[in-house]
Amino acid sequence: IIRRAWGMPRMKKPILFLHGRKDQFSLADKAEVLYDTCPSEKKIVWFDEGLHSRIRLHNPKLYDAAVTAFYKRLYDKQSKR
Repeated sequence: IIRRAWGMPRMKKPILFLHGRKDQFSLADKAEVLYDTCPSEKKIVWFDEGLHSRIRLHNPKLYDAAVTAFYKRLYDKQSKR
């Protein structure tokens, strides 16, 4: 995780973290480290089902709602400028 997290403190763009609690490729505690070290605008959404890159298959409504809400928030924020 150290190699992947080294760049996270320099992030400036908004990031939506979508992560499965049962992901065995990218463990939940590692996702939390990435999230915690990210200084940019961010949101993390946890999924109880679904392995790495398959979380949308188990809960497409939650996945789509999370993505839509995140982008809407960014759009609304940008529109107020």
